[in-house]
Amino acid sequence: MFLAQNQRLAYWPLLKSGDFDVLKVGLDFYRDRAALAAAKSQLFFGVEGTPFPESVDLLGLIAACPSTNGLQSCPHLTYHFTSTLEFAFMMLEPCRFTGRDSAESLPVMLGALRFYDQFYQKECQQHTGKPLDNQGRLVIYPGNSCEMGRGCKNHTDAVAGLRALTDGLLKLPATPICAADRRWLESLAQRIPPIPTATTNGHRIISLAESWESIANPNEFPQLYSAFPFGIYGAGLPDLELARDTWRFGAFDDRCQQESLCWKYGRIEVARLGLANEAQRYCLAKFLYPPRMPYQTAHSGNCSPFTARFPAFWVTYPFDAFPDMDHGGCAMIGLQEMLLQTPDDRILILPAWQQDWDVHFRLRAPKNTTVECELRRGRITKLEVTPRSRRKDVVICGPSPMPPLPVTSQNSRDSARTAWCCGSWCSFWRASTSSPPP
Repeated sequence: MFLAQNQRLAYWPLLKSGDFDVLKVGLDFYRDRAALAAAKSQLFFGVEGTPFPESVDLLGLIAACPSTNGLQSCPHLTYHFTSTLEFAFMMLEPCRFTGRDSAESLPVMLGALRFYDQFYQKECQQHTGKPLDNQGRLVIYPGNSCEMGRGCKNHTDAVAGLRALTDGLLKLPATPICAADRRWLESLAQRIPPIPTATTNGHRIISLAESWESIANPNEFPQLYSAFPFGIYGAGLPDLELARDTWRFGAFDDRCQQESLCWKYGRIEVARLGLANEAQRYCLAKFLYPPRMPYQTAHSGNCSPFTARFPAFWVTYPFDAFPDMDHGGCAMIGLQEMLLQTPDDRILILPAWQQDWDVHFRLRAPKNTTVECELRRGRITKLEVTPRSRRKDVVICGPSPMPPLPVTSQNSRDSARTAWCCGSWCSFWRASTSSPPP
C-alpha cells in the first residue's frame, strides 16, 4: 500500500540534491498508471482525467477503504485528491530545474487538472443547477482538505495546487502542449477560485477552506500547502506575513507547531516561510530523533524498546510505519529549504539559516544551476554558482553583515552534526557556546 502524503516526502528532496534518476522512479509509478486512472475516472465519474486516491496499491487502485463508487469509503479520504495535484506538480518541477521535455508527464499533469475541472463542474451542476458559481469560477465541493477537513468548499490545498500546476504549465515552452490545450489552460486559470482567507483574533490568515462540515484530523496543516509544496507563499514572495500569521495563529491544534515526528511537515513550512529560529529547532528535532522508541506489544501489553538497525531508519511506530522514511525525507526537505529557495527565477541563499551555524552545502537550482556555498563564523567564505550567468539571480538573504564570531574552545567541530541529502551533501555544526544537543 502506498500513502501519497508519506511517499511524497521521500521524493521531494531529490530535486535539489540532483538525484533526478531516483526521482524518476517515484514519478514513473504515477505515469505508468495514468491510463488506468483515466479509465477509472470515465467508468465511475463520467469525466476525463487521472485522479489518484490518497491510498493506492501497486496497480494504482484504491488500497484502503475501497467502495463500489470509485471513491474511498473512509470519510477523511473520500475526496482527498490533493496528492494527484502534488505528484503532477512534482513532475513539472524537474522541467524547471533541468529544462527537459515534459511530454512524458503531460497525461498526468493535464489529467489532474481536467479531473478537477470536469468533476467539480459536474458536482456543482448536480447541487446548484449550474456548473460554476456566479463569478464563473469552479466550486470545489464536496472536498477533503488532506485528511483534516471534511465537506470542504474550495479548500486551500486544492486551490493552491490547481493554481501552481496551471500557472507552471502555461510557463512551459509552446511545445509539447498543443494550442487547444493551452487555450483550455488559459480558460481554467480564470476559473480557479481565490485562496480563502479569514480573520482570527485580529490576524488575517489563510483559511482551511471557504467552509467545511467537520474536522477529522486536527493535527494537520493543509492551509500551508500553499507555501509547500505549491509555492504560492514563501520567502521572497508576496503576502509573506499572511502566511507567517497563518502559521502563528491559524492552527486547529497546537501539535501542528510542536510535533516533528514522521510526516509532520511543519519543519518544512517554517523554513519555506523564512522563520530561522523555528527552522533551527525543527532541524535538530528531526535529525536527532532517537533511534529507539518504546512500543506496546500487540499481545502482552508490555512496553519494549523498538530499535532500528540503521540510524536513518527512524522509528515512529506505532504512529506510522517502520522503517519511517518519510521522517528523514521531511528532515532533508526542511534543511534544503533553510539553505536554498528558488521562487521564480531567483536563487535565495540562506533564507532561513541562523548565523551561529557554520555550513558548507552544494544544491541544485532551476535552469541546470548548481550552487555551492560556505558560511563560517557569520561570513560567507565561498559562493560558486554554475553556470556563472546565473550569479545575477542570486539573492543573499542571510547572514546580515556582522563581525566574525570569536573562536573559543567550544566553537569546535566536536559538536558537528551531518545530514546527508540523498546524493548531495550538507554538513553543519553549531557554532555557539552551548553544549551540543544530546
